[in-house]
Amino acid sequence: MTSSPVDEAVSAVVDVLDRLGIPWLIGGSLASSVHGSARSTLDVDMVLALALSEVRPLVEALEPDFYVDEDAVREAVRSRASFNAIHNATIVKIDIYVLTPDPFEQSAFSRGVLQRLPGASERAPAFRFCTAEDIILPTPDLITFSGSTGLLVHGDLLYVGINGISTYPALK
Repeated sequence: MTSSPVDEAVSAVVDVLDRLGIPWLIGGSLASSVHGSARSTLDVDMVLALALSEVRPLVEALEPDFYVDEDAVREAVRSRASFNAIHNATIVKIDIYVLTPDPFEQSAFSRGVLQRLPGASERAPAFRFCTAEDIILPTPDLITFSGSTGLLVHGDLLYVGINGISTYPALK
């Protein structure tokens, strides 16, 4: 089985993060896919526990394989926002969010679970994804904030809640 562009990009960025000792977690639609709501995507959402002192080493380690702007990374760390890294070989965009001190975000980050990407072989590496409940719990706030009543969001909420591997009894 050949790897997909997303597999290739995720593996490349995770290799760099692990080598540098930077904690990470995959979220967004890729995590939703792992927990039961499969969705085709050409971008990946990740959260990093990234310090300002790690910016230059991270950028230098990513640059052979990714387009990444050091100033954008530095600003994202300062403001606890996000930046992008684009994998040159596949053009997969990695949206990278800097971990904030928010208690829910810190707790969700600590609960990551190891799983393989959907369709991956048994020999494929496992990656650290946010849990099914951590995908679901913030969603009502996002719907209220954005005014969205999109079926995609509601469908994801229902599908992940039913099919995701939940540790919360209320979500089983």
